[in-house]
Amino acid sequence: MTDSSILIVEDEAIVAADLAATLRQLGYSVAGSTDSGEKAIALARQLRPALVLMDIRLAGGMDGLEAAATIRRETDLPIIYLTAHSDSATVKRAMLSEPFGYILKPFEERELRVQIEMAFNRHAADRLLRARDEQLREANTALVQRAAELQAANEALLASRRAALNLVEDAVAARRQAEQALVALRESREDLKRAQTALQRMNAELEERVVQRTAEAREAARYARSLIEASLDPIFTADRNGTITDVNHATELATGRSRKQLIGSGFFDCFTDPDGAAVSHRTALTQTQSRDCPLTIRHRSGRPTEVLCNATVYRDERGQVQGVLATARDITERKALEQQVLNIRDQEQRRIGQDLHDVLCQQIAAIGFLCEALRTDLAGKKLAEAEKAAKIGRLSEDAGNQARYLARGLFPVGADSRGLMSALKELARQTTEVFRIPCQFKRHRPVLVPNNVTATHLYRIAQEAVSNAVKHSAARRISIVLTEKLGRIELAVRDNGCGFSRRLAKGKSIGISSMQYRANMIGGSLALRTRKGRGTVVACSLPKSDPKRPVARRISDNGRKPILLPANEEHRS
Repeated sequence: MTDSSILIVEDEAIVAADLAATLRQLGYSVAGSTDSGEKAIALARQLRPALVLMDIRLAGGMDGLEAAATIRRETDLPIIYLTAHSDSATVKRAMLSEPFGYILKPFEERELRVQIEMAFNRHAADRLLRARDEQLREANTALVQRAAELQAANEALLASRRAALNLVEDAVAARRQAEQALVALRESREDLKRAQTALQRMNAELEERVVQRTAEAREAARYARSLIEASLDPIFTADRNGTITDVNHATELATGRSRKQLIGSGFFDCFTDPDGAAVSHRTALTQTQSRDCPLTIRHRSGRPTEVLCNATVYRDERGQVQGVLATARDITERKALEQQVLNIRDQEQRRIGQDLHDVLCQQIAAIGFLCEALRTDLAGKKLAEAEKAAKIGRLSEDAGNQARYLARGLFPVGADSRGLMSALKELARQTTEVFRIPCQFKRHRPVLVPNNVTATHLYRIAQEAVSNAVKHSAARRISIVLTEKLGRIELAVRDNGCGFSRRLAKGKSIGISSMQYRANMIGGSLALRTRKGRGTVVACSLPKSDPKRPVARRISDNGRKPILLPANEEHRS
């Protein structure tokens, strides 16, 4: 059996099965299970588990207290009583068997785990103490043996003295031998005293060192805890399976749940998108860190908190990865400010565009009418200036067309729900006309986007993607596709150009960052798919109503295997 195997002694089969499932969930192995004291003793002898969970009331003629006493006496295994009985008589009997824990049913998993770990630690400490006692007994035996040897030497000395009384000539030699023996005895006794003093000093130093190290460990733990609690950002620690092992106070405020409730629960369940949290957790385990993953923490009341999650691994003393430390930076206010800045910019662009259309274009048109009137008048008088007036009229007409083009660029999407379709169709027409690259707008049926802000963001994404295709991909054909299916709006810009490699995808660029940012602002996700020499697809997907924030965007350079691109990696502008 392994060091964490546990023998369950429980007379109720359902309780025993539930307890076994709980133990396995906590990371322990179950050595076996039985419902009687006699079988428990036999299994303890046979299996030698690391610990026994013992119910007091058992089937058969032997109760849990008797079985525990026998197991302790024969196998020296740690025993934890797990019972619903707490009367004083039962507790007194239980204490006679020196249990390592006493848990009342019903119990919590955390309580069970704490009792088991304390039992393991106490049992290990008892074994260490017994080993030290055995060493002391051996040292005492050696001292007794040395004393016996010294006693034998004394007896030999006495025998020599008695022989000296009978033999005068040998008395002097015997006395000298006795004196030498006494000197050796004194030296031996001094050596023994010095050894005892050194042993006592070593024990005192060891105890002092243990006390000092314990105090240092407590201070280090207190300091580390104070640093975690000082953070205004939520901090999680989770094991390799994604189970929360610790949190700080900021996490309690963000989730509306206490530290006790969070520890032992799932890290991924704290977010509105568990899959996105799982991606961040898995990336940190495989690549030692995950940076700026956009997530939303779910409060118990339903209130969302948008965050950027950064995660890294933490290790034990041997350098083995134990889990993930994740910090979540609240970006709710920043997002609101960014949205406000975008809205103000778009409003200002619409105002300027409207002014260009309503004021400047009208004034230029008036100038054109005046020029035409002047040309007619000059031509009637047969003056040479009539041609110059006609030229001024043509220039004013060109200026009006340019002003209307600028107005459409600043305010491309109309206020009605069909404005996006019209704007994308105009974008395709202008691309074909200006760059001589066939560009086509496609839709299978009308796609209505009532929200003008959302429609404008989608138009700017399409505009940037078309610009990239024209500038960088050497495309011979571009298509803009707008569809609606399964409650989602899908915008895709495809080209048949040269594509791009993963190395280029990791380059810094304002263009890809701008498209990703706009997709995030409207609760959508941005995906780029490419095959070298086979073109590029830029796709934006968002729910038509109640949009959720995306968790990641993907780039593929082989057409099959997706590559997760973190939020700070960008492509060409």
